[in-house]
Amino acid sequence: MTAKSVARAGFTLVEMLIVAPVVILFIGGVIYLLVNLTGDTIASRNEDALAYDLQRAITQIETDVKTSERFLAATDIVLTDTGQGYGDTPAAGSPTPFTNVNTSGGSPASLVLRSYATTGIPGAPTTRVVFFANTPHDCSLPEMYMLNTPLSINIVYFTDTDGTLWRRTILPHGYDSPSTLCGNAPWQLPSCVVGYNSSRTFCKTNDEKIAEGATIHFSYYAQASDASPNTSASNPGLSESARNTALESTPTVHVELTTSKTVAGRDISRTSSTFATRLSSL
Repeated sequence: MTAKSVARAGFTLVEMLIVAPVVILFIGGVIYLLVNLTGDTIASRNEDALAYDLQRAITQIETDVKTSERFLAATDIVLTDTGQGYGDTPAAGSPTPFTNVNTSGGSPASLVLRSYATTGIPGAPTTRVVFFANTPHDCSLPEMYMLNTPLSINIVYFTDTDGTLWRRTILPHGYDSPSTLCGNAPWQLPSCVVGYNSSRTFCKTNDEKIAEGATIHFSYYAQASDASPNTSASNPGLSESARNTALESTPTVHVELTTSKTVAGRDISRTSSTFATRLSSL
């Protein structure tokens, strides 16, 4: 009896041939389920992060637009001395202007803003605009030098060849010379490509990364309630002068930003848009 019991313990070869595939399929199914659940969790978390980053980017663009003086067809600060143009590398600057249309050999369509340099964070109660000295008044009386020419800067939102959206702050050469300004140097600092070489002494900070995997579109309106944009403001077939003329009468920009990435084998993307109007035009 004992010998028979031992002989009959376990599975026969035929039984193994039947059971093994079932076990393998079961284990494979469990692994597939776990992988998918893990992938869904990772993708869901990244979708939430993508949505947050997207909204933060839109909010920052809105803030810059509201405090700007006007939109520009191209950067209006001389870049030959500063090297803050499009396509600069860590070791070398670039004199190529940013434009609000796609240009051959130049930047893709960018949002180019002219703003005023300030003594602190724009919008803060104690922040003031920075003025040039002796244009025409000296700096002895605030009520007089506030009639002088303000120091203008350019803020540019642009995408690089990798599809990353950046924010660059462009200042004119000599912006920090005490003899040319009334009061302190501006709070804003000129930014350049991330990792810029220390020999590029004009650069004071890295460009700010706004979003990765970004696609951005700009269109300009006389007001947010208009049914259609002013196409002349961003028509690549028109001259820079003609586009600037159109931009003078279009204080509102519609920004549509899409960010996307691949996570756990899944393609995820989010899109957000906004109308932003310069406060100086209200």
